[in-house]
Amino acid sequence: MRSRNILKAAALGLLAAGCEGSPTEPLMTAWEAVLAPTRPQAPRGTAGAVSEGSNTHVSLRVEAGAPATTYGWRVRTGPCVASGTGQVGGRAAYPAAVTDAQGDATVTGTVATRLLSREEYHVVITPADDETRTLACGALELVSS
Repeated sequence: MRSRNILKAAALGLLAAGCEGSPTEPLMTAWEAVLAPTRPQAPRGTAGAVSEGSNTHVSLRVEAGAPATTYGWRVRTGPCVASGTGQVGGRAAYPAAVTDAQGDATVTGTVATRLLSREEYHVVITPADDETRTLACGALELVSS
């Protein structure tokens, strides 16, 4: 919850700094998601994203994962229930999330594209060695534009 509040405060602070968008797309958009486990014993988490210019800064907080475990994560297009959806940005934009002894991790990345306010996106946590298997998923909700 704390990381979610920090991200929200940062995004709202940037928006309050005077960013105004065009009639078709705001200059900056802020998003957040709550990731629910898709299977027993899977981690949960929260995610946030701020799109500004041609980049999107993304963050993930993994909670209740297996201790000392490496997870993959991605922003994808469409809703969580959609299979085979496209990944937003390249693989290098998403550093591995490595959990501590309590099974928690925080990781950030920058995607060289922006999230469009009229589109639908979600964030997934996957096993590091199998990006096709979703462990947790959450829809990115637009919180500010």
